[in-house]
Amino acid sequence: MTAWWRIAVLASTACVVSAAYADPVSFKGRTSADATLIRDVLHDVEIYGQSRWKCSSVSNVDSQVMAGFKPTASGPEGSTKAIYERWIVTACGRRTAFLVTFWGASDGGVNFGLREFAGR
Repeated sequence: MTAWWRIAVLASTACVVSAAYADPVSFKGRTSADATLIRDVLHDVEIYGQSRWKCSSVSNVDSQVMAGFKPTASGPEGSTKAIYERWIVTACGRRTAFLVTFWGASDGGVNFGLREFAGR
């Protein structure tokens, strides 16, 4: 098992810098992502927020690894082993849940996908 698949616990006071705007983001909870991957996901959240709500200012993230989660629909990870996480993101005062999926890339890196999440 590679080190990537081990779940890292981030301190509840960890602060991540948003890639797009360099605003500090309070990140709490457990995630399998390292700081670089967190920035990449937050960048996509900001793009989504700008498109959906005309707001890209993320201030807080509460994350949770969803051990044993089985998606009801097939995602971009296909049959590849994946890690599923719920990220509750606060942007411009609006709290939105996202399902963030991480899976290994053929080049040894990590792919991710995200979508709004109303489930479990």
